[in-house]
Amino acid sequence: MFTTDPVPGPLDLQASEVTTESFRVSWGHFVPGIVLYKLTWASNDGEDTKEMVLSVVRQAVRGLQVQDETTYSLKVSWQLEDPKVDQYRVTYVSLTGDRNKDSVLVPGQQTTVLLQPLLSDTEHKVTVTPVYTDGQDGISVSSVGRTLPLSAPSNLRVSEEWFSRFRITWDTPPSPTMGFRVVYQPTTVPGSALEAFVGDDVNTMLILNLQSDTEYSVKVIASYTTGSSQPLQGTAKTLYLGVTNLNTYQVMMSSLCAQWQPHRQANLYRVVIESLLNGQKQEVSVGGSASRQCFYGLTPNSQYQISVSTQLQDMEGPAVTTITTTLLAPIQPPTPPPTSPPLPTIPPAKE
Repeated sequence: MFTTDPVPGPLDLQASEVTTESFRVSWGHFVPGIVLYKLTWASNDGEDTKEMVLSVVRQAVRGLQVQDETTYSLKVSWQLEDPKVDQYRVTYVSLTGDRNKDSVLVPGQQTTVLLQPLLSDTEHKVTVTPVYTDGQDGISVSSVGRTLPLSAPSNLRVSEEWFSRFRITWDTPPSPTMGFRVVYQPTTVPGSALEAFVGDDVNTMLILNLQSDTEYSVKVIASYTTGSSQPLQGTAKTLYLGVTNLNTYQVMMSSLCAQWQPHRQANLYRVVIESLLNGQKQEVSVGGSASRQCFYGLTPNSQYQISVSTQLQDMEGPAVTTITTTLLAPIQPPTPPPTSPPLPTIPPAKE
C-alpha cells in the first residue's frame, strides 16, 4: 500500500478586470508536471456553478532560420522567450542518402547551434523542439537547409611561358576550401605526374623545372574537409630551346660541316658528331651566335650522326640531330703485272 503526494494548487489566485458580465482570473505559480488546470466558479448562493479545463500552454520557437551554409555545416537560429524552457532538442536528417537522424541538445538560454559535419550538396531537414523543465516537449518547428557543393575552381589561365617554367592562375570557388592541389604531367614525352599544394588564399602558381618544348596537362583540385572537387583541367606548353634547319655541307671523305639556324636566346651550343660504325665521338662547344661547325679526321664511307644542343644559363634543350655519310675513298686501279723482255730475233740463214 502506498500513498501518492497531493498535487499542489496554484498560488496567488487573483481576479481582475471585473465587469457586470465577466472577470479575469490569474495565478502566478506553475508546478512542474502540470499539464492542465480545472477552473470552477459559482455565484455566491452556489446555484450557478460553471467549470472549464485549461491546458498548459507549450510554445513553439519563432523565426527558425537555417543559414551560413558551408560544404559541411549549417547554422541554425531561432527565437523564444520562455523561462520555463530547459533546453532545445535540434534534430536534423538528410533528405537524400541514408536519411540517418541525428540530434543535439542545446541549453535553454542558447538559441543558435552549428550542425556539422554534414554531407556536402545535400538538403537537410532541421527540427527544433523546446523541452520544458517538467520534461514535456513544446511544439516542434522545422525548416530545410542545403549544404554547399564541393565546387571546383574555374577559369584556368596560363602565362609567363618560358623554356623551363610557366605560371597558372585560376578563380577560386565560392565555397571555403582548405587549399588547392595542383597536378601536372608531360603529355608529349614520358614522365610521371608531379603534385603541389597551396593554401586557400592562393590562386596562382609558378611551376618550375620543366622540360623545354613540352606540353603538360594541368589539374587544379579544390580540397575540402569532406572531400575534393572535380578537377579544373587544361594544358600548357614550355617554349622551344633548340636550333632549326640543321643540315650538313662540304661532306668529304674524312671531313664534313654542319650548319643551323641559331636560337636567339642561346648562350652556347654543344655540337657532337658520333660514328654509327664504331661509336667514336667528337664534341665541341661554340658560342650562341655560331651557326656552323666542321669536323675532320673522319672515316670514309661511314655514317655519322651530328647533334646540336642549345644551352641557356643552366638549361639545355633537346638535341637536334641529322645523319650523313662521308664520301667513298677512290678505288685505285690494279697494278698490271710486269712484262717479259721480248725474245731475241734469229736472223735467217744465208744461202
